[in-house]
Amino acid sequence: MDPQQEPGQPKQPSTPPVVQPAEPTPVQTPLSTPEPMTQTPFQELPKKSHKKLLGLLLLIGPSALLLLAILLYAVVNLMASSQAPETDQLFPEPTPLSTIANVFLFVVGGISVITWLPGIIIGIILLNKK
Repeated sequence: MDPQQEPGQPKQPSTPPVVQPAEPTPVQTPLSTPEPMTQTPFQELPKKSHKKLLGLLLLIGPSALLLLAILLYAVVNLMASSQAPETDQLFPEPTPLSTIANVFLFVVGGISVITWLPGIIIGIILLNKK
């Protein structure tokens, strides 16, 4: 029986003494805290997702480039033809800017047509690899 406890009273649980935590030793301290991983646009993608992204780009890219070239060709020529001719001509003389734009869009369309079939084939192969 505890000397401080009076007879006839229920026994109270004794509380353990409060122990102050010891200072961590050099072995217990972590060397470095891990930082959360954030991906910046300049970091390389993992190998598998890089192949998927390249495969999708090769599948979609040439077709989208051809559609963009055709759309821009229509816009450039519509803007050039909307100007009234200065003389009695039925169609106005093309401006140097519209001629340069037409040549550029022809080259872009040609590149997209040339790369269309290889892009489809290589894109399917890259997406199919595991």
